[in-house]
Amino acid sequence: MALLVGSDVAGMLSEKPAAAQVVEPDRIADLVLAYLDSGEVTVAAYGGAWREYEEIIVEARKRGLNPYLYTPVDAVELELLAPHASPGTLLAAKYAAALASMAGKALTRATPRKAVDRRTLLTNPLAAVVEYAPAPILLNPSMCGSWKHCSACVEACPHGALEGKPPQVDVYKCTGCGVCTAACPFGLLLMPKYNIKAYDYLLDKIRRETREPGVAVAVCTSMLGALSEGLESLGERPGYPIVFVPVECPGWFTEFHMLLSAARGFDVLVACDDARSERCADGGAVERWLEEMEPLGARRGVIGSVDELVEELAGHRPRSRVLEGVESLVADKTAAYRILAAYGVERARFSSPIVAHPLIDEDRCLVCDACANMCPYRAIQVEYTGDEKRIVFNAEECTACGACQAACPYGALRLEYLFDKSILGKREVLARDEVARCRRCGRPIGSMKHLKLLEKQLRESGVDEWVIEQLWLCQECKVKSLIERGFYGQRGG
Repeated sequence: MALLVGSDVAGMLSEKPAAAQVVEPDRIADLVLAYLDSGEVTVAAYGGAWREYEEIIVEARKRGLNPYLYTPVDAVELELLAPHASPGTLLAAKYAAALASMAGKALTRATPRKAVDRRTLLTNPLAAVVEYAPAPILLNPSMCGSWKHCSACVEACPHGALEGKPPQVDVYKCTGCGVCTAACPFGLLLMPKYNIKAYDYLLDKIRRETREPGVAVAVCTSMLGALSEGLESLGERPGYPIVFVPVECPGWFTEFHMLLSAARGFDVLVACDDARSERCADGGAVERWLEEMEPLGARRGVIGSVDELVEELAGHRPRSRVLEGVESLVADKTAAYRILAAYGVERARFSSPIVAHPLIDEDRCLVCDACANMCPYRAIQVEYTGDEKRIVFNAEECTACGACQAACPYGALRLEYLFDKSILGKREVLARDEVARCRRCGRPIGSMKHLKLLEKQLRESGVDEWVIEQLWLCQECKVKSLIERGFYGQRGG
């Protein structure tokens, strides 16, 4: 891991991180490429870092190096944050985020038409035919594979670039739009940089020093050079903390990032230059996410030019607020309910599994135990109350995993990504039916509708009447019935 600090900004740091190397700005580009060549995560802070970023990345790709290992920090970032938090804090935050990224596991693909200079061809012939792809990385294939019912990422991909279980990525079809990462209910698909864990580290370190509401800007890397010039020309600096998150596609910045921003007290602005947005491959996902998150401080609509972004930052008034007692979404996905409730959202639908609510078709539901038995978080449970059997739901325990929907044998349950504040803190009754009781001892054994259906199916299949009678007995009475019929012989003798 390398942390390079230009001599032009070193004076801004009252305390330099222990790992920092102070070097002349004109040497940094070469040093960055040297560190990338050795496969090291690298952060460099100096004046003009954003302007040189694209040149460095182009050269890295030519040499077959991993561009996602590099994080630039421009002097203008440090200056904008300085009135609110020490510049050293931003460096430490970017450093921590870079370490938590998945850059080292970025996927590669063959590119036989790639332009490579003669020196690179001689020293690293693979560079001529291989490049790193902006494709999602599967964090834990075995965990993904264990949730056999889930195919959310495959269904969400607008390009058919994912298939199988666990999903395999076709790096030639993948455009790096990031839509699949938002669709995964378990957070197992991550883009190479600024995954939700890395982003949490970034915001958390800054938030520990300042409690002011701020703005997080997810900005296309192609806009960085012009953005630094635009921000430098501002006569008056914005009066709030700003955190910049350079991404190859705004789709890398998902609804979960926006939700986490709201919890940490940051509005969200998303900027993608007009030239790229015209050929946007995410199917309008970012526009939908911004609209859904608007009550939490996200700007509706993607900002399409640097001038527009600078104007927005100059006149913006943060609406977000730091929430107390809300844990990170990384550690507890159910915190989403508390974040939405804290912002006064009464009812909202989402396009990805941020929160969920089971919708029951009463004509199909037989109040069996399938959904409750399969729920790994006990968000759905069975209750017996008097002569009634109930299926109850506790929203604040639900992680929108979809296991309940997959488990229902009658297609009666559909999971919708709906937030309803009115049901928080309550045990919502999803379905109910008359209790079926054991015909010998009277214990509850299920729902009347379910057992009557099973009885009908058994009769239609020609099963012996005695077998049908066992359906209406509890487990203990079934054993007694078997003994009485002589199915259990005496041992010994």
